[in-house]
Amino acid sequence: MTIPGFQSLSYLSARSEDGIYTLVGKSTEGVRKRIRFASSKHARARLRLRHELSVLKVLEEYKVSGVLQPEDVETSPDNGITAIFKFRPVKSFQAYFDSVNAMNWWSRLGEILKFTQSLTKLLSKVHQAGIFRISVS
Repeated sequence: MTIPGFQSLSYLSARSEDGIYTLVGKSTEGVRKRIRFASSKHARARLRLRHELSVLKVLEEYKVSGVLQPEDVETSPDNGITAIFKFRPVKSFQAYFDSVNAMNWWSRLGEILKFTQSLTKLLSKVHQAGIFRISVS
């Protein structure tokens, strides 16, 4: 796959069932970026990516920290959508679980408590942002 302005593209994760690709590549400045791409051929992928970006915009408006925001969103002439994010190396949940499982009991307990505290803070901020509320008017 080629995207103008990026080189050394590789898939970060397999294509979703809807047709959204997650890639990693270097910008023309040589900075690694994470890219979410929905091609013009997949209307459902474009709809889903637009929805993801709308949710991120609401979270940004409510100043929810810890959620990565896109640096840029580009629409190609053929209606493909490219969302460009900073690249943050992540490890899979299985890799995280394996590293926690290898710790001694007290370290493992501390790591689990840090994880649950972080997740709880994020979920409560998302709830406060009103993502899960439905307005009936």
